[in-house]
Amino acid sequence: WNQWYYGSGHPKLDISYGYDANGKTAKVFLKQTQADKIFKFQIAVDVYQGSVKKRYKVWMDQVADTFSFPAATKPDLINVDGDKVLLCEKKDHKSLENYIFQYANAGLYVDRREAIDYASTLQTKDPVALAFMKTAMNDRFPGLRIFTMRKLKIDNDTVKQSVEPLLADIAKNDPKSFVRAEAIELLGKYKNELYKPLFLNSINDSSYSIAGSALLALSAIDSVAALNKAKNLSSQYVKSDLFDAINNVMFLYSDEKDFDTLAALFVDLPFGNAKFRLLEPFSDFLKRIKNIDNFKKGIDMIVSFRDSIPIQSRQWTFPYINDIVLRGIAAAKQTSGMTGQADYVNSKLPVKTNADAEYEDSK
Repeated sequence: WNQWYYGSGHPKLDISYGYDANGKTAKVFLKQTQADKIFKFQIAVDVYQGSVKKRYKVWMDQVADTFSFPAATKPDLINVDGDKVLLCEKKDHKSLENYIFQYANAGLYVDRREAIDYASTLQTKDPVALAFMKTAMNDRFPGLRIFTMRKLKIDNDTVKQSVEPLLADIAKNDPKSFVRAEAIELLGKYKNELYKPLFLNSINDSSYSIAGSALLALSAIDSVAALNKAKNLSSQYVKSDLFDAINNVMFLYSDEKDFDTLAALFVDLPFGNAKFRLLEPFSDFLKRIKNIDNFKKGIDMIVSFRDSIPIQSRQWTFPYINDIVLRGIAAAKQTSGMTGQADYVNSKLPVKTNADAEYEDSK
């Protein structure tokens, strides 16, 4: 405890395995790879042969240690830190087969999460890994169902086609609303008209997460319908994911004639995180504005919001607003030949000092 709490850093472990068939011995090779400090700690090592698990407690106090355990046959799994309580980083050289066994037999949340995480790195090139990912999409814990879906590489055609039926089923039938919302968000990336009825129906769901995901998914296949839905919903009291989805759709698909309405949405929001999150869609909308007067009004609104931020919060908010939002708008206007608008944005930015330039160059 003192090593972690009063000291600095944490163990970084490289873990590999071996098996001596003649000596009927399983081996674990542990190496601490962090610099300048060696930790001393006890760790649980679980050795699995089929469904039989034997636990061993060992102490590590060297840069590298080798531990040997009796095993009549090569273990199906050696699970270092079986309780998953050691505060460390691990580079664990298990095989996919080991991890699949771990998922099914070790059973802790972290055991299963580690297995999903590893299999996700192989899903595009190993059918076994992809099949396992599909199994994990139905994990008994909703957080791991979401974790698995977020690990799916939908941009890969094999993965995309393979998991589509499961995503559609989860989107309709999973008992947890936030899991259904995640599946709907992924289905939106398919841009398949087949799911339009599902998205339209889900927009009316009592869950803001589901409704927000469905509205964004609908916008990918029918932007007009999504914009109409967003405008209707904007007059209602909504919050959370649906609030963000409505604003994203409205700012993304509205025409310049809607400037007054959208500008009012931004101005009327009270100071807080919701207004900060609206900066990106509002700035994307301003990039499309050609009317110089409206454009200047929009920039002034962002600048007014920036300057109202308390001093103690400016260290992390100002770089985003100035360097990402405002300079991003200026760059887009410069690229499109609207140099007058670009100059107006630049006039609202702080003048960079030589020290600022040297710091940026050093990065």
